[in-house]
Amino acid sequence: MRTLAVPALWTAAGLTVTYLDGWDTPAKSGYVWRSGDPVCSMWHHTATSAYTPNRVKANVWAGVARGDRLYASGDGEPTLVVANAYPAPISSGYGQKTIIDWTAADTPNEHLAYGPDDYPKWAANRSAWNTEVILNGVGEVVDRDVWEMLVAAAVILHSHMGWTRHRAIGHAQFTNRKIDLRDGVDRSARETMIRFRNDMEDDMFTHYQIGTEYGEWEEISWFLYLIQGGTIDANAGSSQIQNVLPWKTNVRLVQVEDFDLVAGLTHLSNDNRVKMVSTGLYRWGKEIAALRERAYT
Repeated sequence: MRTLAVPALWTAAGLTVTYLDGWDTPAKSGYVWRSGDPVCSMWHHTATSAYTPNRVKANVWAGVARGDRLYASGDGEPTLVVANAYPAPISSGYGQKTIIDWTAADTPNEHLAYGPDDYPKWAANRSAWNTEVILNGVGEVVDRDVWEMLVAAAVILHSHMGWTRHRAIGHAQFTNRKIDLRDGVDRSARETMIRFRNDMEDDMFTHYQIGTEYGEWEEISWFLYLIQGGTIDANAGSSQIQNVLPWKTNVRLVQVEDFDLVAGLTHLSNDNRVKMVSTGLYRWGKEIAALRERAYT
């Protein structure tokens, strides 16, 4: 189950993470993800300016920590409190299954839910990773440091799960009974989630898994490392693979210099190099294939 690794990735990226007891076991017996893992992330606010995290209502709680409580703002460290790697029993609640199906298919969606919840009732608790942001939801503005933490956490979560930014939705996009997540600078949850996904795209790093030679550790940085003269122990359990590579596993930031290197190796025109930088390496399968072939050669 991939969600068990997410908190460690957040910590590795420099985010402040704490845990509730039992976070790595089901909150109630047999309550597990429908598909082995969640298929999207759903973003909520608590409708209060302070809250004590629990294991019932969310996978993660986000806010400014003071003691055992989280707050919307003020003194303290922006913190992610991990409550459940498994589904939270009362989180997404009832809504429209079609929305989750669209989201799981990476369908862009900027709209709020329209029409009634499904009948018979269908709950997304076991399909969505739910984050509760400490926020009153009626005009309170998300603390800037908390917002940046949320975006970073979403980027890491989505990259680890293999999701695009389109798999991040607000609670109000799943059911018209809800209005979250809504930042006070926006008129509605629709505007907040559009801005949130846009900020995710600006920060998204690209993680690659090409072939099977190095299993889950194989990524574009390996090829760049090889081309620049590095050598790699092919034993997937080696300490080098786990600890000594020049970039952290699954937290590789693709730099502008990498685009320049790929462009040079694949003889891209400058116009295409500029386009590649703006659209991201993940859309450039031919160039990555050429880089891979050159690296192994």
